[in-house]
Formats: sequence, C-alpha cells, structure tokens
Amino acid sequence: MAQQVFAPPIQRALRSEVYDAIRRAVVTNVLKPGERVNEAEIARQMQISRAPIREALRQLEQEGLLVSRPRRGTFVVSLSRTDVEEVYTLRADLECRAIRRAMEHLTPALCRTLEALIEEMEAAGRASDVTRLLEADIAFHRAIVDAAGWHRLRRIWEGLHPQTLTTYTLTTLTDWPLSCHADRHRPIVQALLGGDSSAAARAIQDHILEVSEQVRRRLPE
Repeated sequence: MAQQVFAPPIQRALRSEVYDAIRRAVVTNVLKPGERVNEAEIARQMQISRAPIREALRQLEQEGLLVSRPRRGTFVVSLSRTDVEEVYTLRADLECRAIRRAMEHLTPALCRTLEALIEEMEAAGRASDVTRLLEADIAFHRAIVDAAGWHRLRRIWEGLHPQTLTTYTLTTLTDWPLSCHADRHRPIVQALLGGDSSAAARAIQDHILEVSEQVRRRLPE
C-alpha cells in the first residue's frame, strides 16, 4: 500500500486524549452551558496544535454536547425545555428497551455491579463529590445498556446521555440533595432481582422522566 491511510497510534491516542479532556470539562461543568470553547486556550494549556482539538470539537458537536455558530465559534450546548423533553424521553425509551433485553440473560454479576455502583453513589453523595457521583451514575446506566448486547442501541445512547447527565444537572436543576441520588436507582435493581421485566422498564423510565421534569421546571421559558 503506497498511500498512507492509517494514522500512527500515537496520533490516535492524542486525538482521543483531547476528546476526553474537552468532554470531561463539559460534563463536569468546568465549561458551562452557553460558554464559548476557546481553541487557542486549549492548545496552549495542552501544549499541542489545534488540529486534534478541531477534530475533537467536531465529534462533540455530532454527539450534541457542543454547537458551532458561524463567525462566532463553538459553544457548550444550552438545552431548551423542548430539547430536554426530547432527549430525556428518547433516553428513557432506549433504556426501557435495554433493560428488557438485559433481563433475557440476566447474570448475578450484573446485579452485583449495579448494587456496587449504588453504594458508590451513596459514598460520593455523603462526601458531596459530584464528579464521583456522576461517574457512578453514568456507569450504572451504561452497564444496563451494555447488558442488552445491541451495539447500535449503545451508540445511540452514548449520543444522548452526555446531554442529560452532567454536574450542572445534578447540582443546579434538581430539587433533591446529592445524598438522595443513589436511592432513586434502587427500584431498578429491585425489579431486576424480582425478575419482573415490566417493573424494571417502568422503574427506569420513571427515574429518567422524573429527572426530566425536574430539569424542565428549572429552565427558563
């Protein structure tokens, strides 16, 4: 093959590292909704060129975390009430399907993983560690999606959940304290342990849509 088609591994690793860094800044509210993403400042702090930064920004735009505005730059997305209703409803539908699929081949290992993640949420809530709580929350829902075994479902879900699970959501747009967050996941595990797929789907749907209602209530008209 005379023409170079594939980038060297180190370059792929760099692009991935830049993507992870910017995504983490958005999800953990270091970059806030509506804030402009400064390419030059990211390049200066990471001591790299702008090329991998632009690639990461394009990917994050495709995932819905960022939005590009002509002649103005790239900004962290700010969701309207309509956006929130759409994104959370779609995510609830996907996770209902995922949990029904997961129950077809439910393993004790999955239940142990989910229970451990609830305990991690509890510990993070007691410590007021929002980032740790967020990571455990994401891991909880991702474990259910992964257990469904549908790669396309996982890919679509990955494009939705960053817009719904952020520290901004947990600390600003919901009425309950961090210490109560773990308890809101317990009915899901209880339904799984009970072997009731309808109850499990209902529990995960109720959980996600309840957060949606909280967020929508707090957003301006």
